[in-house]
Amino acid sequence: MAPLLSANEEEIPFDINEDEILAKPLDDAKPSKLKKAAAAFAAFLLFFLIVSYSVAFLGMDSIPGLIKSRQMDVYGIPLGDSMLVFSEGIYDEIVSYANENEGVETKFCLMGERKDGIITVTSLFKPLIIAQDFKSVTSKPCPEGTIVSVHTHPLLHCTPSIQDYRALHSSQDSEYNAVMCERGRFYFY
Repeated sequence: MAPLLSANEEEIPFDINEDEILAKPLDDAKPSKLKKAAAAFAAFLLFFLIVSYSVAFLGMDSIPGLIKSRQMDVYGIPLGDSMLVFSEGIYDEIVSYANENEGVETKFCLMGERKDGIITVTSLFKPLIIAQDFKSVTSKPCPEGTIVSVHTHPLLHCTPSIQDYRALHSSQDSEYNAVMCERGRFYFY
């Protein structure tokens, strides 16, 4: 019978320990310095893109509006030399109305009285809404005697739009105009 192995092949011993062979690291398995640098650069680039997108989405028109807007405290909202305060239940009604219209802009009129530097909001009037969507609202004007004409904006976008300023100049239906951009945050213009 002919041998199974040729003259230049060696017979493989059967007492090889596979675990010992697999435990030895391969020289090719170590990442090179170039691969490490490329991975670090890719991670930095990804981080930079995420931060840039976040700042662009939240920041460009949001940051100035957040700086200039006023957050309501337990006493009310400072308004020039006055303080705007809400009668019991009125602020909750404002928040409820804004929540009902979440996803679209809406408008409401704050009615009340002024006495000794305190502007007290005693009622909320909801004018007829003609059209509303995510970035605009068209309504009938607020009634005579309105202290603040308020419309909502998307969350944290407090700065009035060009359309808001145009509407301000074409119709003066209140003493003050404001944007409500989150619960308790108003931008007066």
